[in-house]
Formats: sequence, C-alpha cells, structure tokens
Amino acid sequence: MGYHRHCNRCNPINRLNEYIYYHNRLNRRIVRFKRSWDEIYKIINDVMRNKNGFSRCAEFYIGRLRKEGRHSTAHVYKNALFSFSKFCGTLNVSFRQVTRESLRRYGQYLYECGLKPNTISTYMRMLRSIYNRGVEAGIASYVPRLFHDVYTGVDIRQKKALPAVELHKLLYEDPKSERLRRTQAIVPVLWNVVCRFGSFGEIGFGSECVAV
Repeated sequence: MGYHRHCNRCNPINRLNEYIYYHNRLNRRIVRFKRSWDEIYKIINDVMRNKNGFSRCAEFYIGRLRKEGRHSTAHVYKNALFSFSKFCGTLNVSFRQVTRESLRRYGQYLYECGLKPNTISTYMRMLRSIYNRGVEAGIASYVPRLFHDVYTGVDIRQKKALPAVELHKLLYEDPKSERLRRTQAIVPVLWNVVCRFGSFGEIGFGSECVAV
C-alpha cells in the first residue's frame, strides 16, 4: 500500500503521536505494575515485622547455631526466647514489641522471678543479638540505645560456690543411679585437686601444663 498524503493514518506526524501515546500508556502500566509489587513487598515485610518477625529471626539463628554444632549456645538462645515469649504472652513476638519500656519491665520480671544479675544479663544480651540481626536483615528498625536501660554487664561479685548443704548432698547422698555414683566417686578426687592447685585453670602433668 502506498503513501497517501491526505490519509490520517499514513501521516508521519500522526503515526509518531500514536506511537508516543501507546508508549506512554505502556510506561504507565509498567509503573503501576512495579508499584503494585513494591506495595506487596512492603505488606509482606510489615507482616513479618509486626506479627512474628522477632521470633522467626530468633528461630532461624538458633537453627543455624545447631547446624554449626554450637548446641550449648543454641540452648541459651532458646531459653532466652522462651522466657521473653512467656513474658510477652505469645510465642509469636514481633520486633515492635521489643521496646525500651518492655525490656525494662522484662528485666524487672526476671529479677522478681529470682534470677541472678548475670543470668538476666545473659538473656538481655541474647535478645539484643537477635534484634541486631533483624536490623542487619532489614526487617527491624534501628532504635538508638534500645537496651540502654537494662543490665547487660557481668557481675564479678556474684558467688559461684555451692552452699554447704548442697556440697554435702553432692559428696555423700546416694544419687540412686549407677552412672551418677561413678560421677560422685570422681568428685572427691577433683576436690583434692582444687585444694592442692587452687583452681582447675592450670594443672601440671609431667613437664606439660594443661589448661582445663
């Protein structure tokens, strides 16, 4: 088909305008599509953050610790998470529930439960570690001095010795288990070692020195 000078569809200017029109229309659809996905992502992110983001972040990290064979550390994190979840009254703790006020009340709650300062500090440091991982992952908001009002230090004055009654039970009462009886038989030997060397930190074997 040839070019017709008086045909609107064949007119180059009209065809250019038509191209621009459809191009702009397509761009608007792309922008709306992108905006809709951004909104969906934001909704998912908000749900994760508001509903159970803190608990999920903690469980993920605990699982990673177990895969690495760090079961003792994972156990401490699990205890801290369980304790804080119990205080919050839900197993699905959100990041927004972790505030300076809630942490302050949680510390008071642990103290009233009879926990020692170092145990309270350990729990608080576990919670702080989980929260910081959420911040690094972009699912928690950074809050300056969030843990400023709670104790996260180490009390070196806390006594670690067993009371005399507990020590007597450990040394002399029947543990009612053959395995525990064998363990009980080792305790006096260890006690003599402590009395002789002062601690388990350094015990000599021949010409070598073994750290215990």
